[in-house]
Amino acid sequence: MLTPQQAASRAQVSRGTIMNAIKDGHLFARRDNRNRWQIEPADLLKWLSD
Repeated sequence: MLTPQQAASRAQVSRGTIMNAIKDGHLFARRDNRNRWQIEPADLLKWLSD
């Protein structure tokens, strides 16, 4: 699982871009028990390939 910041680093985009993609429903993410966003690496790759 990746945080939005880790996902942004891997995708070479800003954290804001990741957060907008989550908000707009283009990138699937879950909230953990501490209410932090978590992104599966496979979901990040899928988003990058779209």
